[in-house]
Amino acid sequence: VLQVVLPDTVVEIEELAFYNCRKLSVIEFGSALETIGSDVFMNCRSLKQLRVRADIRGKTGVKAVLSRIPWEIQVDFAGEETASLLYPEYTESYGIVQFAGYDAIYPKVIAEESPLTIAKMAYLRLQTPIGVQEDARKRYEEQLHQEAEVLALHYIDRKQLEPLHYLCEHRYLTGNALEHATQKALEDQWSEGASRLMEWNYQYGRNRRRE
Repeated sequence: VLQVVLPDTVVEIEELAFYNCRKLSVIEFGSALETIGSDVFMNCRSLKQLRVRADIRGKTGVKAVLSRIPWEIQVDFAGEETASLLYPEYTESYGIVQFAGYDAIYPKVIAEESPLTIAKMAYLRLQTPIGVQEDARKRYEEQLHQEAEVLALHYIDRKQLEPLHYLCEHRYLTGNALEHATQKALEDQWSEGASRLMEWNYQYGRNRRRE
């Protein structure tokens, strides 16, 4: 695992800068980045996350960076408003950073991408629902209800409790899907995860019955 943090003064990444950096998993940069050379991330298939020290509403070099990464990647913005977005395998239409454009392209994502990608995009967008319109919110929520089990198994593989708690608390992960997730945690010998899933099943299931 390799993380690279670029100074705020960096405005350009020259071509082939990270060529064959197969362990590069995270790259962080500031708002001044503007220009990305060709084949910058060639053979960097472990690169799964961009961290941007900038507000998502401001000027960033994210779109330029995305244009050089032809695979799924998560972008985390760390400005005054923090946000995380997942971008599927790059096309020009997916290279939109603005929330309205991101929400508008989601129906295309549903038609073309895997259930896991669809679910991850919905989860991250609902974590920071800045500017999300009601129709878009309902679309994201519908997909989380449909793909909650797929998403839960993904996070169980990574032993991440926070997204699992979110899925249980907001009642996306319920019933058989929650039972399957708990069983998966037990099979993986992740006792903490299994214990918390059972706890949340009781807690939020009980609250539902009282309503």
